[in-house]
Amino acid sequence: MRAFRGRQRSRGTGARIIEVAELYTRYHASLVRLLYRRTGDRDHAEDLAQEVFVRALETLPTNPKPWLFAVALNLARDDGRRAVRQGRALELRKGAAAGGAVPGPDVAAEAVRAALGTLGGKDREALL
Repeated sequence: MRAFRGRQRSRGTGARIIEVAELYTRYHASLVRLLYRRTGDRDHAEDLAQEVFVRALETLPTNPKPWLFAVALNLARDDGRRAVRQGRALELRKGAAAGGAVPGPDVAAEAVRAALGTLGGKDREALL
């Protein structure tokens, strides 16, 4: 069940597209920044932000700003869980073991950001 009931049936497709385009203009950059902080990967943050707006097209939220940010955070959490299950969080270790080289500070910082993005708010606060 969704937190906000959408206005999907009350508006035509064209009006819905226009309204979501306005939301995109207003909130896209903020969502990408939030998702980048959660994932540590700019391209992936862009992809997740795009998914937020696809979902907004499917069910236009009645209270858009909190809905957009809640969906973005949920997508980031789900993605973090999926990454752990698929072993994407271990790529850094595999690369270092195969090449025998220690990763540079940029690679390590990105891995830490990605790992922090998989944690819940309280766990992340405890580490920071």
